[in-house]
Amino acid sequence: RLIQCTFRDISRRKESEEELRKSGARFKALFRSAPVGIAFVDIEGRIIENNSALEHMLGFGKDEIVGRHFSSYAHPEDRAADSDLFQELLQGKRDSYRLAKRDIRTDGSTIWILLAVALVRGSNQNVQHIIRISEDITERKQAEDTIIKSRDFYRTLMDELPNPIRLADTDGKCDYFNRAWLDYTGRRPDQELGAAWTQGIHPDDVEHVRKVVRESFKVRRPYVMEYRLSRSDHEFRWVAEFGNPFKGIDGQFAGYISSCHDIHERRSLEETLKSISITDDLTGLLNRRGFFTLAQQQIKIANRTGRDMLLVYGDLDGFKKINDTFGHHEGDEVLIES
Repeated sequence: RLIQCTFRDISRRKESEEELRKSGARFKALFRSAPVGIAFVDIEGRIIENNSALEHMLGFGKDEIVGRHFSSYAHPEDRAADSDLFQELLQGKRDSYRLAKRDIRTDGSTIWILLAVALVRGSNQNVQHIIRISEDITERKQAEDTIIKSRDFYRTLMDELPNPIRLADTDGKCDYFNRAWLDYTGRRPDQELGAAWTQGIHPDDVEHVRKVVRESFKVRRPYVMEYRLSRSDHEFRWVAEFGNPFKGIDGQFAGYISSCHDIHERRSLEETLKSISITDDLTGLLNRRGFFTLAQQQIKIANRTGRDMLLVYGDLDGFKKINDTFGHHEGDEVLIES
């Protein structure tokens, strides 16, 4: 019976050892065939073992990286950041770190990698080695740089445009104002961000502007509105704003771009023409058109509220005699005084 137990124990141990061997073989196969570069380094930072993906990524031949310090192929401008984080890892200030950095290939070209570094501890919690995983993100970085350059180009272009422009995100919060806008309002970008830009709108126009913007965002359609905006000299000026929704690089709704034009002179002229059309030049009183316009408004109000109206009018007797006796100039004076 004792012999049977001994054989059974040996058999179980053999099975466990075989399972561990197979498991180790699987992980080693994964290590070798992983699509990302993997290196095990010691606490000095020298490479103990690496997979073929790292060699291919950097242009090295088989086993040419082993024994090298990881900083030997790092871009000079990125070595310090990586080394500082590595030291913090060894000092116990962190368990891992991630870093986007540049490496130099053997042919002298530069590649961007996303680096993930972590400690590997033994059963006694001592550091056995450090694992460094490198993913080549050169194409992604180049695409990002292209997008950034494109964004900067168009922002520069908008800064050169003479009319005030602002951009709002998908929540309606403004995050960009061109130079013309800031020059017009006399405010800094941080004073305009979000909804703060509405502080420059005339108090009587604020609710109208908010309503137009709010309703336009719901349906994502262009809008045109006119309101009074405080200029850098603190004068409220009439502006016409044209807002249009725009899409991001993913084709999805990204917010609104709004362009303003100063129409103060036009509005002043319109008000003047309107006043001339309904008032008498001499007395400043409503003329026939103005009287009937006001009368129609008051009649509508009376009908809506159910209240009575009272109309009072006066007549200047003998006015023709004044004109005939003293002349029309004196007659005009009498009208003004009356």
